[in-house]
Amino acid sequence: MTTPRPDLDPELRELLADMPLMSQLSPEVLAQLRQLPSTPVESLLAHRQVDRREVTVPAKDGAPIPLSVFSPANTDRTTAAPCVYWMHGGGMVMGDRFSQIDIPLEWLDEFGAVVVSVDYRLAPEATGTLLVDDCYQGLLWVA
Repeated sequence: MTTPRPDLDPELRELLADMPLMSQLSPEVLAQLRQLPSTPVESLLAHRQVDRREVTVPAKDGAPIPLSVFSPANTDRTTAAPCVYWMHGGGMVMGDRFSQIDIPLEWLDEFGAVVVSVDYRLAPEATGTLLVDDCYQGLLWVA
């Protein structure tokens, strides 16, 4: 079964006409999607002058929440800098803290921003507000 396409702006309709529809997200499809790896972060950092730090903060229930902190190398850490708090895409059911990390790393390059990426727990294994709470606990650490 597929979801019908919503009404679209006429200019976009033609561009999206050949895009396949996503079938319902079954446990089997989700398992296949989760096997797709993120781009290795090391290859994205290879040409950049970046300091990388791995931090773990506790969730409300005590579970560990991994955070990756990327900052421009050779910068004064006592001076304020812009920060991008990255909660990766994936509909909160797939992905990890390195999913689409190339996007905020461009902002690190361009603006000298510190990038903090959170590895929140995923649904359906995590239920209720755990996923959002994980993201919030990471944000509190940043603040």
